[in-house]
Amino acid sequence: MIVIVGAVILALLAMAAGFIFSSKYAGKISRIFLDLNPFKPEQKPGGNKSDLGAPSPLNRTSAAGGTTPSAGGTSAEAEEVTYGTGKLEIINWISDSDFDKGSYNVVHYSGGTEGYGTYDRRYSSFFSPSGKATKIISNITEYQLRVDTRPVDSLSTIYLELSLHSQGGGAITINSTNELRLSLPLAGAPYFYNFTNKTLTIQQYDPNNTAASYPSYDVRDVIDDDGGVITLARLDGSYESEVPYAWFRVGFS
Repeated sequence: MIVIVGAVILALLAMAAGFIFSSKYAGKISRIFLDLNPFKPEQKPGGNKSDLGAPSPLNRTSAAGGTTPSAGGTSAEAEEVTYGTGKLEIINWISDSDFDKGSYNVVHYSGGTEGYGTYDRRYSSFFSPSGKATKIISNITEYQLRVDTRPVDSLSTIYLELSLHSQGGGAITINSTNELRLSLPLAGAPYFYNFTNKTLTIQQYDPNNTAASYPSYDVRDVIDDDGGVITLARLDGSYESEVPYAWFRVGFS
């Protein structure tokens, strides 16, 4: 009987010791397994053990389409946007559904050049089944461009030529309304196309008649007030393929 009572007492003492040990080291054991967890929150250096670090705020997109750098530093992308990276898309839109609608882009980008460069794109056309398209280009030396990429701080005027393009090269007969459709499309960082701190204008001109007068349009006003549309003179009659029928200049200031 005495032996049985002693065994019970020893068992109770062992259980108590186990409980004390587990309570003493439970926190340490828990922290060891927490350290092995690759998804645990990062603790701030020098802070309280319960003060877990939070992710840094991302750059915020402003109403103007640029970015506002987060506190604590400015990323390379945000700095690029601050200096005015930009894109202007121009489409020569006509009512004749047989035509592919040619588009053109002016870009201000840190890798751009005033001459022909890496980020320029030469003109090409995807023809509709009828084999006809509107064409809008700028010329850099011997190259016809559909994407003209200039330096971020460029204020150079861009000169555009509008024409009609037939796949076979023959003249095109047409009776149609005619428009330019302008937009400043937005895209993900670092390509926030907003031409920061720059005024953009577009104006028709005639290199063969310098006395001709045409209105000058503020690009942002056209987009805000007129849906981006500038109405041009109708296209009525026969036009030689890829021979300009109108010229425009895009200015920056």
